[in-house]
Amino acid sequence: MFANPIQMSESPVRTDIKQSSERFGHYWEVVDQRSDFGGQIIHFRFKELYLNPQYADSKSREIFPALEHTIHELTENDHLRYKGRLAPFGYSYWYDATGFHWEAPDKTSLEGRFEKYKQDHPELGLRSLKILSSEGTATDQEFIQAYISGNNALLSDGEEFLHDQHFHVMRTLGLLLQTPQEYYQSKQVAEQQIAIASQRIERLEKSQLMTPLEIQKLRFILSTFVDGIWTISQIARIEGYLKNFATGQFLYTWEDKDYRSFWSKHFPNEIPPNMKELKVLWDRSLDLDPLKHP
Repeated sequence: MFANPIQMSESPVRTDIKQSSERFGHYWEVVDQRSDFGGQIIHFRFKELYLNPQYADSKSREIFPALEHTIHELTENDHLRYKGRLAPFGYSYWYDATGFHWEAPDKTSLEGRFEKYKQDHPELGLRSLKILSSEGTATDQEFIQAYISGNNALLSDGEEFLHDQHFHVMRTLGLLLQTPQEYYQSKQVAEQQIAIASQRIERLEKSQLMTPLEIQKLRFILSTFVDGIWTISQIARIEGYLKNFATGQFLYTWEDKDYRSFWSKHFPNEIPPNMKELKVLWDRSLDLDPLKHP
């Protein structure tokens, strides 16, 4: 449906809207914003430049892992999969002569809409939606803490707004609406396991049994695991992901070239490690845990 280039008509863009576009992401530009449930519904349009796969691929490598959905990914991977379940929360998309459009709620609008949905559907046993707002890009520790503090999602108020919506918020909503009680149970188990790992890293940091650089690497590894589990849209996959976490098999992710490139951005003076080297570092943190050596 979207294989051919779209001819978009020119339309004036207000200065404040242009600034919002630069603030919110990369592939999409802000067309307008309107008040909704005390917050805002933000109207985006896909940028014509990224209809060219070469430009889109180049940008994705540049911004990885804070990716955003293209038109195809957004419609077929997310919106269509949820079959309209996201509409009550302010999500919609359409196509016209000016291009492909998508609307999404900000944190306040989404929480307000979810609260109304919860009240309208008491049979689902839903709890209030808890979203943590972050300015800009969260640090590794902030990201980990956001997950283990009972938040359903983290939503940036800066350049990762679109990434968080596409890969975390929408998928969490889809999972939550499909099997609410199973979602709450799996989230609690995941929080407990991640909290245990985070607390171990804190103990190692205080005891100085590992170097500051090693501590930084451990937090970086754990935050990428949290990022991954927040993208999952099926309960069974969360359970499998947690089993891999317990055995250290989750480190296989770092064999991927994009993740190795991501490692180089964080540690420019380090050669990206392979999975075996990371497993040694992770296992060493388990062996040196001060709880084992009171």
